[in-house]
Amino acid sequence: MGGALSALDGKRTPVVLVPPLFETEKADVERFTRGPFSAEGNFFNGRRLGHLFEDYLREGYFSKVVLSSKENPVATFIAKLGSPASSGESFRGDFTFRVQNAQGNPYSFAAVSLNSQDHAAKLSCCLNAVPGLFMSGSYPISKASGFEDLRVGACYTSRHFTTGLQCNPNSTSGGLPATTCYVAAGTSNIKAACQFQTGGGGSSDSRDRGEGHSWSCGITYSSSPSFQRDNFSCSLLLCDNLEKLDISVYQRMIVKRRVKNPFEAEHVVGITNTIDAGVNIVAPLTKGLFEQTIQMAIQWQVNKNWMFKGKASLDCISMALVAKSWWNPASTISFVIQAGESLKYGFSFNLEHADTSSADYARGSVESMHKTPTMEDDASRVEQESFQDFAGRPKFKREGKDNLDN
Repeated sequence: MGGALSALDGKRTPVVLVPPLFETEKADVERFTRGPFSAEGNFFNGRRLGHLFEDYLREGYFSKVVLSSKENPVATFIAKLGSPASSGESFRGDFTFRVQNAQGNPYSFAAVSLNSQDHAAKLSCCLNAVPGLFMSGSYPISKASGFEDLRVGACYTSRHFTTGLQCNPNSTSGGLPATTCYVAAGTSNIKAACQFQTGGGGSSDSRDRGEGHSWSCGITYSSSPSFQRDNFSCSLLLCDNLEKLDISVYQRMIVKRRVKNPFEAEHVVGITNTIDAGVNIVAPLTKGLFEQTIQMAIQWQVNKNWMFKGKASLDCISMALVAKSWWNPASTISFVIQAGESLKYGFSFNLEHADTSSADYARGSVESMHKTPTMEDDASRVEQESFQDFAGRPKFKREGKDNLDN
């Protein structure tokens, strides 16, 4: 590990800085409570594409706070607060309190969620009593809700196979309960899934024709099972009775560049940058059922503190500047400008109390991870030659330990 030992001549080993990733992929504790076609899941890279296409634009002010114990994160509190969308409305807020088994299986949990805008509260849970088998359920506990809003589900998963169902037994359409059944299989590189919905599934036109059900299928390919290295992923989905085509491409590029920061330590020869790019196309296969949408996005994480992001769609173009501090608690500030039919801008602030040593890194093994928010990898001879002018950059003397990024 670079910088751990000093050479005999007194000089430190040349290193390449590896900053942590902004979008830390934490365990998706609710992954077994939804199907593979959910936009919040990662079977078809839904969560990664959601982070990439998220332009941080919330008109006015938005803040998010995540509080959890670093040593034993059994309980987690998540609060989201935003300014009103229009004059005369009150502030919007979402609050979630979740209890889970952090030491054992994090997918067994119980949570209570509150939504100030809908004045609704929901109780949800998931239990992993048998290895590979998950039982889940959710029930709104507000006064306006009844037993007909109860939802239950079951999922069985193994290394190469997953199947499950989610059902609302008291909600029917055409005499059929609202049920979603799915099956998925594959390897670490290529996976496929098929889903069947009854009781109101499909597009609005399909429901008007009295079909009351829908089929969806999809296939996805990934060049690597890990997104801590260069990775190319693409997905092809046929949804809603094969009436909608959804194509997405996602690529992560890990690049190294020369350090030009004069305040950086002399033994730092380079820094790792992470560049993510993606394209999503949704096209109707039947006339008049869906609107075609196309969106593209790219983000560049310069170092551990700064990230630039750009997004373009058929409706607008937006750019975002994001800054993140890795103090405890960690904070993220973003400023966004969007140009479409009108010019919009937004500001958001996130606060997270979490264990920064568990952050994701785009290069380096888990064994070499340490408590400080930045990793250092030994620079190879090729990297030292590529960044050969690093020793000649201007230097500024300062007291204390060298721990700044470029």
